[in-house]
Amino acid sequence: MKKILLLTAVISFFYSITSAQFSGNYAPANWTTTWTDAINTNGSVDVSGAPASITLTGDDDCGGPGNNLEYSITMPFCGSISFNYVWTNLDAFGDEELYIFVNGTQVAYENTSNFGTFTSPSMQVGDVFRIQIASYSECDGAASLTMTNFSAPTSGPIAPDVPTLSFSVNPTCSAGDPTSLNITGNLNGATNWVVYTGSCGGTFATQSPTNTIFLNPLVTTTFFVRGEDACLTPGACATITITVGDNVAPVITCPATANINTDLGICTSSASIGTATFTDNCAGGSVVSAPAGPYAIGATSVVWTATDGNGNTASCTHVVNVTDSQLPVITCPATANINIDLGLCTSSASIGTATFTDNCAGGSVAGLPAGPYAIGSTNVVWTATDANGNTSSCTQVVTVVDLISPNAICQNISVTLDTIGEASITPAMVNNNSTDNCAISTLSLNIFSFDCANTGTPVTVTLTVSDATGNTSTCTALVTTNDNQAPSITCPANFTVNNILNQCNAVVNYTAPIGTDNCAGATTTQIGGLPSGSLIAVGTTTTNTFRVTDGAGNSATCSFTTTVIDAELPSITCDLNQSFANAPGTCGRTRTYPLPTFSDNCPGVTMVQNP
Repeated sequence: MKKILLLTAVISFFYSITSAQFSGNYAPANWTTTWTDAINTNGSVDVSGAPASITLTGDDDCGGPGNNLEYSITMPFCGSISFNYVWTNLDAFGDEELYIFVNGTQVAYENTSNFGTFTSPSMQVGDVFRIQIASYSECDGAASLTMTNFSAPTSGPIAPDVPTLSFSVNPTCSAGDPTSLNITGNLNGATNWVVYTGSCGGTFATQSPTNTIFLNPLVTTTFFVRGEDACLTPGACATITITVGDNVAPVITCPATANINTDLGICTSSASIGTATFTDNCAGGSVVSAPAGPYAIGATSVVWTATDGNGNTASCTHVVNVTDSQLPVITCPATANINIDLGLCTSSASIGTATFTDNCAGGSVAGLPAGPYAIGSTNVVWTATDANGNTSSCTQVVTVVDLISPNAICQNISVTLDTIGEASITPAMVNNNSTDNCAISTLSLNIFSFDCANTGTPVTVTLTVSDATGNTSTCTALVTTNDNQAPSITCPANFTVNNILNQCNAVVNYTAPIGTDNCAGATTTQIGGLPSGSLIAVGTTTTNTFRVTDGAGNSATCSFTTTVIDAELPSITCDLNQSFANAPGTCGRTRTYPLPTFSDNCPGVTMVQNP
């Protein structure tokens, strides 16, 4: 049993499809009905349901020769026809058959009842779409085809873009060399890009549905290109000319900036700077540079030139920077041992000069610190700087010595003993502005202590003056020792002495003061008053004065008083106590009595009665 084969065509998005049904360009009036047998017994085309449906019924020719019903239309637009169908075949033997043709080519077939959706292949304008029901002596009833939901294109495709053209190789190196024509743009409703020469639509060259077309021009040619389709009216062309024969300069690429160092021991560089590269549309060629190395210090512009096989050239500039990073080689002078300058504490004597060598000419050398140099060791750093700023250093030791002694100047001085008979001096007291070319470090004396033994005769002392480096000189001075310290004496305090019992005098005893002095040999004498042990009458006050005198004639005095007093009471004796009776007739009595007797150790005693 055969089944109908439904071919589904891909509908391009560049076509406008609407559900036209059987109307407009597809109305029944625009379809053609044909019977292959002039005798039609009962076949029909029922358009009463149009535009929604059309039913085709085959000829029921029982015992007849058979008859074909053909229902066809010429396509007004490009695209596909689609519809839903119901195919009814009442013949038990399959003598009713359904065919669908496009331009006479069968695209579908069915002989048993079936239903579904049919979609034709895409068709061009003018293609003939034909449905055929073939009947062969049908006796079981006529077959029928009912079509609904008919749709077909109602407008033409969208016009292609006017393309933009380019060649992968232009110009070509020689006749017949291949190149590709690159097309930028959309075909839209067109099927091919068509290439012409001579004019737009002129001499056909080639065509392709892709955007790349390969060509092999023999001479310089202008090409015209447009999109075309049977459904479209051809539009404008884009043009492009390909030149046969190389007149294109190569494309050159310089190396990156080259930063290189000078060669060892010389002032230029032969180091590699790289090589320019180039590309060209044709094979062959060479690249050269100028100037060639070696290169001097600094920046050099190297021009690279590429020449292709046909003499076309291109150039680029490459900067080569040469740097001198080699250090100079420096040699320091030997250690310098020098004396200070006369009268100064520094030296400006020559210490020599460092020398250096370098791969490049020029440069300078300098030593720091610069002179004059102080006493002692100084590290002088010599630095060599070449013409390109590279430096090297070395160290020289400069030793300055001081061999000049100080100028010692003394002065005579006097000193005074203190209270304990001693005196001391300092070197500064003897120094009288001694000098040195540098600085005086120390002053010292051979004698610095004096006492009472040194008075009277000046003592010779020696002053030693030393500088910081150990140089010394001496001078002498006379030191006169003076004793200006007065001696000291202390007298007893003033005091009194009582008389001797029953006498009017007293013996006065005391300890005589003895003076002291810072120096030995002081003498004490009484220069006033009475010596101790003297008998002194009562009532006498005596001032005793003593003087102490030292060997230098300095003296001191002190005094005290002694007073003799009468400490003994006088003696008196009275008569015995008496009692008396009054005189008769009186309230009293007159009575005589003897006077008291009295005595004293000193004369001049008096007696008085009270009352």
